[in-house]
Amino acid sequence: MKDKIDILIVDDDVDMAETLSDILTALEIQVEIAHDGLQALEKIKIKKFDIVLMDIKMPKMNGVECFKKIKKIRPKTTVMMMTAYAAQDLIAEALREGVYGIWYKPVEIKKVVELVENTPKKGALLLIIDDDLSTCETLVDILQKKGYRLIQVSSGEEAKKKIK
Repeated sequence: MKDKIDILIVDDDVDMAETLSDILTALEIQVEIAHDGLQALEKIKIKKFDIVLMDIKMPKMNGVECFKKIKKIRPKTTVMMMTAYAAQDLIAEALREGVYGIWYKPVEIKKVVELVENTPKKGALLLIIDDDLSTCETLVDILQKKGYRLIQVSSGEEAKKKIK
């Protein structure tokens, strides 16, 4: 793991934020918490974080709007969105804007640790599975421009073959 990883957790669910913070702190990772987008932006202005783990749906300012502002202040920060909801419009917007990825709650701690250990910026390999060709083409176009490597398939069976 890299030395001195700084993570900002942004979540209006106090228990979720505290649990993630406790686990990451036990792994000797520097963690700060904000409970809404406005608090997050104040912290981002003061300090450079390597990773931001941010809820999509929050009061005052949703995660996508906050992410757009973070990009202007600290464009190299890796931002991973988290959600417990099927907020497809916000998820699609976040991906278009360049968020690193989306995790669904409850977040698997193993995934958080992998992100910390690999803190990638560009070039991640993504598997897109969708039987709607126009949706795939749109995603491929957006994500390739953002520097991702892509594999595109139209079914779960094809995805299983590619993964093997």
